Amino acid sequence: MAKYSALKTFLEGIQPSETVKTLRFNEIEKIIGAKLPPSAYEHRAWWSNPTSRSDHPYAQAWLGAGWKVEEVDQLDHRVHFRRIGSSASQKMFSSASMPRSETIQHKDFRTAANTIIPQNNDLQFLLGLGFEESGKWYLFNDALQFSLTKHQNEENILYAFVAQDEIKYIGKSTRTLTGRMTNYKNSDPSQSTNQGNKARIEELLQSGIAVKIYVFVQKDQMFYKGIPINLSGGLEDNLIAHVRPPWNNRI
Repeated sequence: MAKYSALKTFLEGIQPSETVKTLRFNEIEKIIGAKLPPSAYEHRAWWSNPTSRSDHPYAQAWLGAGWKVEEVDQLDHRVHFRRIGSSASQKMFSSASMPRSETIQHKDFRTAANTIIPQNNDLQFLLGLGFEESGKWYLFNDALQFSLTKHQNEENILYAFVAQDEIKYIGKSTRTLTGRMTNYKNSDPSQSTNQGNKARIEELLQSGIAVKIYVFVQKDQMFYKGIPINLSGGLEDNLIAHVRPPWNNRI
């Protein structure tokens, strides 16, 4: 992420008396001498302030210079930075301890008011249902790979892809978890679901955003009038309708 060091230098050069700085995305691109990734234009999460370098190290450009992202206007392609230590920034939510909020400036509104949209608690909802973190995606020599820590050989599962605590996709599989993830890794152009999700996972990883794999495994057999019930198959549609993962709607 060396190209973002120019942004760090720029922010460090701002006069100490200036506590707020607004930059357009194209201004940042001129500063770093490169295009921002598509996820910067599409996802508020790209601009979040992490507490861990492993989540998205490019954010160290502004954090290391003593600034935080306070608001992002995705419609108008603007980001509002506030100097860490100023009174307003001290009131910001910590990404490690409290839910993140997003402020979106709606250009269609006639007023100057902002709409505050709090991050939902869908991940906690899934965990309450019995989903468990079971692995992650990563890049090795620019090729998509995955590692699993549990439930590798479980069949009839529900799985979810999660980035920065946001549920991106929910799916089900009658195959083993290993087999289903292998389908994504080795997908071919005829497999639109696999190809679409693979491309989105790779895009996030290339931006320094971790993508985790969560899995639901039915632990207790259930029956209806003596007929076994597959909870994974029955839950998928309702979960997607409740959570509305963005990738499920784009395939």
